Formats: sequence, structure tokens, C-alpha cells
Amino acid sequence: MKKRREFLAVRDKGNSAAGAGIVLQVLKSQNGGVRVGYTVTAKVGNAVERNRIKRRMRAAAREILPSIAGNYDFVLIGRRAALELPFAKLLNDLQKLVKRLV
Repeated sequence: MKKRREFLAVRDKGNSAAGAGIVLQVLKSQNGGVRVGYTVTAKVGNAVERNRIKRRMRAAAREILPSIAGNYDFVLIGRRAALELPFAKLLNDLQKLVKRLV
């Protein structure tokens, strides 16, 4: 997902749950397939830290989300804790959030 209105639709109409390093928002989509958007606010840190969090979220999503069947839009919001969390813990948190919301 790239457009702001897509992110806002997921926020306003979908469900959300928070983990230690990630907030996950999910909306059943009409477009078909699984779409994913990533965001990290400027409050989290400088550009280098925000980009590192996004890279970690993309890697986690690549491992967890392909197993999802159905049409869903996901928005992953990075938190500061995502920088220090071990990657295995980040994967585990994302998997728990997906199971809770889908």
C-alpha cells in the first residue's frame, strides 16, 4: 500500500492490536490478495532508526504473511522497541497479532 487514504481506511474501518515492537492493523480487503503498508512516526527516532525498523518489519512480514489465505490489508506501525528486540521475538509477536486479528 502506498496511498494515505488506504492507510486511513485500514485505521478507521479495521481492527488493531499492539505488541512489544509492532502495532498491527487489519482490514478485510475488496481488492484481492494480501497488501501490506509500513509506517514509523518521526517520534520514534531519526531517519536511520526509522528505516532500520521498517526493514525489520518488512523481513518479518515476508516470513509470516504469505501463509495468510484471504484478502487482507495489513498496516504495520513500528515502535521504538523494534530496534532492540531479537528478530525471533519480533516474528513471534507478529504471528500472535495476525492470529488474533485474522
